[in-house]
Amino acid sequence: MAEMRLSGVSKVYPNGFRAVSDVNLDIADGELLVLVGPSGCGKSTILRMIAGLEDISEGVVEIDGRIVNSETPRERDIAMVFQNYALYPHMTVQKNIGYALRLGKVPKVEAVRRIEETAAMLELSDLLDRKPGVLSGGQRQRVAMGRAIVREPAAFLMDEPLSNLDARLRVQMRAEIIRLQRNLGTTTVYVTHDQVEAMTMGSRVAVLRDGVLQQVDRPQVLYDHPDNVFVAVFIGSPSMNLYQGRIERTTTAARVVFGAHSFPLPEQQTKGDESSDIDGQEVVVGIRPEWLVERTRDNADWPSVRVRVDLVEALGSELVAHTTIDAAGAEIDTPELAEASVGEPREGALCLARLSPTSQVAVGDTIDLAINRPSLHLFDTATGRALRLGEDR
Repeated sequence: MAEMRLSGVSKVYPNGFRAVSDVNLDIADGELLVLVGPSGCGKSTILRMIAGLEDISEGVVEIDGRIVNSETPRERDIAMVFQNYALYPHMTVQKNIGYALRLGKVPKVEAVRRIEETAAMLELSDLLDRKPGVLSGGQRQRVAMGRAIVREPAAFLMDEPLSNLDARLRVQMRAEIIRLQRNLGTTTVYVTHDQVEAMTMGSRVAVLRDGVLQQVDRPQVLYDHPDNVFVAVFIGSPSMNLYQGRIERTTTAARVVFGAHSFPLPEQQTKGDESSDIDGQEVVVGIRPEWLVERTRDNADWPSVRVRVDLVEALGSELVAHTTIDAAGAEIDTPELAEASVGEPREGALCLARLSPTSQVAVGDTIDLAINRPSLHLFDTATGRALRLGEDR
């Protein structure tokens, strides 16, 4: 097992393109850390720099306190699991799993023991004599994982290992990887572009955008307390609704106003020095779809918004209502750091709501949706940074 530390790590290619910028990251011994972000954000590049498959332009990578910038991949004692499995088609499952042991000249008796134990762990014992071509995608992925596990490395690096599997197998293999990692206790860095995968697998999640680390924390903290509007939108499915708004404050209270709607700010959000000059401040207002519920007599005193239903998706366990709200939408469109860009006001904006599967809402209805949260997410329009306003984390 191993601790890892990335200090000021950057990757700049010969043509001047900066794929990764000044990443600082501590990975604890035995931790499963997930790197997540859109395609092309630099997450796989970071993984390859840790592995030694990509040169580091700036900064330092340490493994167990040892600087490894100039070490070969083999010297780093790290095993990688790739997206495309990278199995040898002419070799049996047994030989694929044991290939690294043969290269390392591990004694035959020890190699057989490790292969058999690994195969049993991955439920591959009955497939050892088969070749990859006759295996299913899930079985091939388990063989690729077995080849990494059998080496007993200090750490695992996994680069989108489930992206080639269908939805059912992805869920199954996700649970399998979590179970194996917990049982083995091996430090693991896992790369994915799927935020559901990230949220369900990682003890901590690092969110990247355009090579810049946006936030690193436990999954629930990323969901509840995003540091900026990009993290807020990227984490959560469907995405958070964003609207242009402003804060209006009196001597006794404060409200956030967006379009035809307003929402009282709780007392704890308007305490302290940070909130002293908020009156009139332009903000981006964030409302998660799951915070919106149909208005009833039981929640009649909750703040609410009026919307027009444009589309209803019946998903079995829930309904996702696509509605129009009387407010101006806010978009993220800056390619550098996350920013909320306020565009031209328009007639209404999209509002997604996750409703009960028993809901009777229909296209064309105008309904009131109550907001079941005591506070909304607020972000600075110029920087995209979250406005905590005295919020106690």
